[in-house]
Amino acid sequence: MILCGFGVGIAILTSASPYLIGNSINLYLASDSFYLYALAGASIFIIAITPIKLAANIYLQKTASQTRFSLKKTILTHVLNTSFGPTVKPGERIELIDGDVDGSMYLYHSLYFDISLNCSIIIVALLITSNYHPLLALAPLSGLLYASIAYLATRKRSNSLYTAYVKDNTVIVGAICEHLYDSKPYTDRIKLDIKNIERLAFRSSLKASTFESISGSCYPVAIVVLFFVSAHLLSVGDSNIGSIFASAIYLERVLSPTMSMISIYYSSREASYRRSRIRSYELQHEGH
Repeated sequence: MILCGFGVGIAILTSASPYLIGNSINLYLASDSFYLYALAGASIFIIAITPIKLAANIYLQKTASQTRFSLKKTILTHVLNTSFGPTVKPGERIELIDGDVDGSMYLYHSLYFDISLNCSIIIVALLITSNYHPLLALAPLSGLLYASIAYLATRKRSNSLYTAYVKDNTVIVGAICEHLYDSKPYTDRIKLDIKNIERLAFRSSLKASTFESISGSCYPVAIVVLFFVSAHLLSVGDSNIGSIFASAIYLERVLSPTMSMISIYYSSREASYRRSRIRSYELQHEGH
């Protein structure tokens, strides 16, 4: 809840500065000396963002470290109190305790901060752009719609991006730890498995990047819409240079968080699988 509050606060400060800058341009063109006060206000908001982000990051790291300790302690207790069959190697248990916890930590705290921040920026940016002129909101909305459609079209294919990689990685970590424990040299089979894991990781990352780039093409779509809408409004005298300038900034303020959230989804596929494995692992051993 506190992290969400930080996200909303940072979003408001981030969105306020372009609004004041746009107004300062209009005031300057109207030969109004109050444009200096608008610029000063924008500068204060920009400066205030840094310490608030720092405070949010400190709180986030502190909370994440507590969660990491709690999760590792819980899983380690299950491991020590549970008898495993011969098929489960000690190295695989290490991967469960260490790799899965560290690999899924983003989903426990940082995710909520990033989503609250990005969603708040999008909402505030759309409201301010609509306040300038409702038609100016068509540009960010068109980009948002395009990115959402592209995301929904590729979402199903991305659900299992890192499943094979994480499973094979756990097995090979177990085999490596077993060889180290027995002081045995790596066999050709182990070396081949390592190469296969690297290949799987590369393919998964490449697919995720491809899916992200499809959604990322929303930028030229939105820019073209903004160009035509701005030309129309200026020709009929329904808008001014300051509003158009601020709308162009807010266009980026809508699309950049949108792409950040889509990127979060694709990049957290591995973390999501690891967290589901932690949960199933805990449930599996609750009854023992």
